[in-house]
Amino acid sequence: MSAWIVHSGQKQIVINIYKDVLKTEPDIKYDDLLNTISTKSGIGIGTIKRTIREYKSIGTLSSPVNKKKRPTVVDKVDDFDKNAIRQKIHAFWFRREIPTLPKMLQAINDDPDLPSFSCTSLQMLLKDMQFEYTKRN
Repeated sequence: MSAWIVHSGQKQIVINIYKDVLKTEPDIKYDDLLNTISTKSGIGIGTIKRTIREYKSIGTLSSPVNKKKRPTVVDKVDDFDKNAIRQKIHAFWFRREIPTLPKMLQAINDDPDLPSFSCTSLQMLLKDMQFEYTKRN
């Protein structure tokens, strides 16, 4: 089930229009009130119903809960491991080999002291470590 997130700014617009319509037309029917608010704000009737229900029950509006920021691969790898990976990559150049992504991935994943990476995770880590990708013929 997917849910649309209503920002507190939109909720405030709905409540402002709700108060304004009730002030100008106090005997308006509830369905007509919802339709009027929907046409003035451009927000769906279901969202308006939920917002008005929340406003009537609590008296104020709550802001939406922000999602938790999860750590990425770059955040999980510490400086010690980054330096070890950097040394592995520089070792390719010392052996006069071109360090391709599959070769680097194999060398890093074969080392038991280093964490194993997927191809895309290694790419993100290398980009964060400021290695540059160049295309070779």
